[in-house]
Amino acid sequence: MEHVRDKHLRDARGVLVAQWGELDLEAIRRGARAAGTREQFEAIFEAARCEVKAVSDPLIS
Repeated sequence: MEHVRDKHLRDARGVLVAQWGELDLEAIRRGARAAGTREQFEAIFEAARCEVKAVSDPLIS
């Protein structure tokens, strides 16, 4: 059975990918820092960045 936390992390990555370029990442980072989840956010952000890069330019990734 899938852990709820894993689903939330995948969902968060999916939002980042779908809304890439539309989100206020500095505001999100401030919120993550305030919540004590900055490291988790940065990991999700990096995964989303790699996914967006792979989709937009598959020959580079």
